[in-house]
Amino acid sequence: GIIFGAFAGALFAVQIDGLILKLTIASFILIVGLDILLDKNIIQKIFQFKPKSIFVGSGIGFLSSILGIGGGTFSVPYFKGSGLSLTSSIGTSAACGVPIAIFGTLGYIVAGLNVDLLPNMSLGYIYMPALIGVSITSIFSAKYGADLAHYLSKDTLRRLMASWFFIISIYMFIV
Repeated sequence: GIIFGAFAGALFAVQIDGLILKLTIASFILIVGLDILLDKNIIQKIFQFKPKSIFVGSGIGFLSSILGIGGGTFSVPYFKGSGLSLTSSIGTSAACGVPIAIFGTLGYIVAGLNVDLLPNMSLGYIYMPALIGVSITSIFSAKYGADLAHYLSKDTLRRLMASWFFIISIYMFIV
């Protein structure tokens, strides 16, 4: 379901007006930031009704591809609500991020293959220098992020994450 959803989400996202997509993402980031700051677990509460996993996977892949996220915002609460421990939920979610990234990327490539007004070095809607830069930076910085997450208290980490989400959201609303 995640594979289908991620590919379909990319194809759907390119049909949405850019301003509407930007405001939708900014709103989503603001809501997630509030959820983290207030520690309300809204998304986890949504998944307590235990829908079929293929449908949840499709929805998680679809929304993640549109929103440009790895899916953990949706899949960790779903797995936790399904009875997995938090550690297992995070680990399983991380594994689910791989097909979301691959098939979301393929969807954006396919959707943009015949678009002429894209920057040089683009493959569909994927700008290759950015893909390479973000990938290399992520490889080297992931360990430091994990170390920092283990070093900081839960409350400090929650406040920092919420603050970062607020900054991104406000920037997207303004620019």
